Amino acid sequence: MDGQTPSPALMWRAALDALRAALDTPMHSGNALVQAAGRLLQTVSGLPPISSGADHDSLRSELNRLLGDASSHLQAMDRALAAMLEERRPWSAVLLLAATAICLTRACTSLAAYPRLSDSTAVYALCAAALSLLTGSMLRVQQQLESRGGQCYLHALVVEMVLVVGSSSDDAQRVQQVLRGNTAALRAAFGCGMLQQASELLAVSALPANEAAAAALARTAAKPAVLLPWMARLVPMVQQLRNADPAADSEAKWATVMPTLVTLLLKAPAFQSRYEAAIRRDVPLQRQVVLACLISLECGTQQLDAGAAGSADGGRQDGTPVAAALREQVGAEAAADALGTGSGWLAVCRALTLLSMKPVATGLSAVAHGPTSARLLDCATAALRHLVSPAAEQQLAGQTQAATASAALSLVAAGHAAQVDAPGRSTSDLCRSARKVLRLLPDAIAALRLAAAAEGGSTDGLAALATVNITSLAGPRLLQHVRPAEMSAADVVAWCTAAVAALRVLPLLLQLQPRLRGVNLAAEVPDATSLLDSLPGHLLGVVASQLHSVNQFNVQLTCTAEGQAEAVETQAEPLFLLHSVAVRCLHWLCTLDDAQLAAMPVLATWDGWHTLVHAIFNEAVGVHRMGRCLAEGEEDKQREVAFTQRLHSLCLAHAPLVPLLSEKTGRRIDGPTLGFFTQLLYIVAFAPPAAVDPQLLAGFERSVRSSLQAAASSPRVEAVWEGVYTWLVEGEDQPQYCAFLLTSGLMQEGLAAAEAAAVANGMPMPSVAHRLLACVHVCCSNLGHAADELVNRPGAATSDASCSQIQAITAACIELDVALAELSFSFPPPPSLATLPLYQATVVPAAATLATKLQEYWQLPEQLQTNRLEAARAAAARSCAYLRCANLGGEGGALAGTGSSTRCR
Repeated sequence: MDGQTPSPALMWRAALDALRAALDTPMHSGNALVQAAGRLLQTVSGLPPISSGADHDSLRSELNRLLGDASSHLQAMDRALAAMLEERRPWSAVLLLAATAICLTRACTSLAAYPRLSDSTAVYALCAAALSLLTGSMLRVQQQLESRGGQCYLHALVVEMVLVVGSSSDDAQRVQQVLRGNTAALRAAFGCGMLQQASELLAVSALPANEAAAAALARTAAKPAVLLPWMARLVPMVQQLRNADPAADSEAKWATVMPTLVTLLLKAPAFQSRYEAAIRRDVPLQRQVVLACLISLECGTQQLDAGAAGSADGGRQDGTPVAAALREQVGAEAAADALGTGSGWLAVCRALTLLSMKPVATGLSAVAHGPTSARLLDCATAALRHLVSPAAEQQLAGQTQAATASAALSLVAAGHAAQVDAPGRSTSDLCRSARKVLRLLPDAIAALRLAAAAEGGSTDGLAALATVNITSLAGPRLLQHVRPAEMSAADVVAWCTAAVAALRVLPLLLQLQPRLRGVNLAAEVPDATSLLDSLPGHLLGVVASQLHSVNQFNVQLTCTAEGQAEAVETQAEPLFLLHSVAVRCLHWLCTLDDAQLAAMPVLATWDGWHTLVHAIFNEAVGVHRMGRCLAEGEEDKQREVAFTQRLHSLCLAHAPLVPLLSEKTGRRIDGPTLGFFTQLLYIVAFAPPAAVDPQLLAGFERSVRSSLQAAASSPRVEAVWEGVYTWLVEGEDQPQYCAFLLTSGLMQEGLAAAEAAAVANGMPMPSVAHRLLACVHVCCSNLGHAADELVNRPGAATSDASCSQIQAITAACIELDVALAELSFSFPPPPSLATLPLYQATVVPAAATLATKLQEYWQLPEQLQTNRLEAARAAAARSCAYLRCANLGGEGGALAGTGSSTRCR
């Protein structure tokens, strides 16, 4: 037999012999009793199941007899401990007896958990005695640990209590190091272990074979009047242990003890109704349970942040009958608990499961404000981030439904934390919550995608629930509390990310609509139907709600050079992407038929889209212009070119939207007050001329002339001068745009209108006059510099025609230089009425002649080819939104929308 594994029957005989020996050891025999209990724990570890045969029957009879003896023994230990505490016996003796009781309870719980061996009567007797011990004298021991110390027998007690929580031996040694000499932390660890032991006892009693035992316990040792006050005293121990051992976040199993116990009591049929009613009445306990869930969420997500899911579910208990009983009673029916492949996932999913259960969920909103609200929202956000991450997708293969359910629970928790009408919520609290919700929304939408992708009828309900929860979060009532004065650049980035996710999910929502409407959520959410219908509008509200705040924030931020640099560094890329997605969204909308638009009427609100995409465009152009100016000031040519190309790309992508929205809204392109003027200005000023639609150029000309006519009747001379400056100033840095203004006559007409207004109503304020006059000078001067650079550029003359044009440009440059030099004043020009005619008489005509020569040069075949190449490069650097790609939601794959094809495949 040497070297051979003993038969299951022999292993069971040895375990029962060890139990008998432990029960026969005198209760006050000191170390001998502890050693006997230790041997018992070793022998019961890893016992194989026995399901039939003569051995089974005899072992079953012996086991139940010994379990009955053990229950009597535990009752005696309870009485002995109570007497020792009353008589102030030596503390070392008290700790020895307590440690032995822990070992005996744990071993007997393990034996009672084996199916088809224990009977309900024996299980009831054992659990009743053990629970009475835990809620009686053991609680008194735990409460006195801090005041009475106990260094002598600290080792044995701590190791046994930590093993109850389920840590490995290495973890036990680490925790022992932390707790050595720290009796407050020892007391907290003891309390956590007691909660875990109660969970194990109740899980075993709640197994189907022990239904009668559970029912009896619910009326006696485990009734709410006994357990709830006991739990209330131990709940703070979880936070105290966390405070004592910051490193414990790397091993999150201990943080699940309270959520596990409460979930079991609210799920097991024998306890459910009693505990639902009792907890619903006990608001202070509800708050404690929520806080315990927060600790579990925080520890679990911190462990996942560290890059590991942790050891297997239950650690040392994994695979044992006790662990199986806990999984069955706490999580087998909840999809979220299927993710419990590690202690990090276990901590997250157990807490989320409990937060979704009545009556905890009912009381959640009452405590979800102030610091608790912020913590809850942070926890839900962190949990959701992990649940929808690519790493989770790989690790949790086959658990899509579980991940989706857990994500839905995160949204429920976040929804409670984000309630606008929760009692005690201040304006600053709401602002903080709104900012957090913006960061949560992209992952919330990812959870919806996860639910939609899951197969099986049960997941349709999850997709609908996720949709409802996102609707609650995205409501404008909360997001309107984000104010410019309280924003940061990071908030702008968060809004861009949320807005991108909101726009990209619209095609999926349209596709899912028939499925979502077929799901009955009335039991969970009474107004589910209206919430499902409201989500598209709410998502568009997310995009629109922050536009004004972002604009106002950027106005304040960019008052300084440091603020400008921060805006460019943080916002350029997110705003560029948001504009890309908004453009694609409009192209997608144009592919929908009337029936599809009727299914989501909010999508056809073209006036709203007009305002939305133009505001995004304006913000993106503003930041990129700023980036180009900063790069130019720093003489960073490479960065300047990059921002110039981005500006080209933005304008090329936006240009097709102008006629599209003009048609959809019925607004004329050339109406200066109807919302197209600024967009046309940017497109004409920044897009490569070869790529600009001639109709847009003509529309811009008409818009400018209409604005001049409208301003002519204004008594405010400043309105005329400022209006001309608005569209003229872009010519300072854009020579091709400046040439267009001169050859089209717009600059001349604008200056004539400014002069007429000044003659009729007097000169404007000096600052206004100086700004326009200086702009005229800079536009003409810079046009000359650009022409000079062109004629001196290698390869500028590649044909006879180009040689002739270069000569004409050179002559025109000389004329312009002479005109500028002959001005009777130095720069800046004096802001007087006499100054403007001097420019009109000599400088502007010379600049117009040069502009004509430049235009003729740019129209040469070889130059047109160069301009077209520049336009093509800008389009390729841009997303394929320029070419009207309708692949809004990335349906073509992860890299869809980044190429230059007409449609992603």
